[in-house]
Amino acid sequence: MAANLSAVMDDTDKLRQLYEDALANGLRVLPPEVNASEYRFVPVDRQTIRYGLGAVRGTGESAIGAVLEARKAAPFTDLFDFCQRVDKRMVNRRVMEALVRAGAFDAIESNRARLLASVDARWRAPSKPSARRRNRACSAKRRPRAAVSMLLSTRRPGTCGKR
Repeated sequence: MAANLSAVMDDTDKLRQLYEDALANGLRVLPPEVNASEYRFVPVDRQTIRYGLGAVRGTGESAIGAVLEARKAAPFTDLFDFCQRVDKRMVNRRVMEALVRAGAFDAIESNRARLLASVDARWRAPSKPSARRRNRACSAKRRPRAAVSMLLSTRRPGTCGKR
């Protein structure tokens, strides 16, 4: 049944029909969870299936792949930890809100309204500096002002003025 659910993940009408069929046949379908779910539906045991994160409306394969990649290091401890560790180029605010609404963070924080209210603040929190920001900081901090004009013509990109 997990394979059938995974096969129709993109078609919500068929997914709902198979989901209801699974429940009618005595199968338990566990809700999506950022620390336990995979991209597709996965059987946990003979009577239980874990809902796939890829079936959450508003997410995509690349976004869920970024979540799974960030989760490899350790399980997420809270929303702030999640926002710090995922690649923000892949997982945007809309994906984040879709996961909260689907209940993927319920194991971490059960109050979805509180999570949705804090998504904006958490999402804007600074993360690891990008290479572009490091190069800008390098250019501005390490060179004396008088030498900047001389170096501009001889500087190689990404070298911080080193020759």
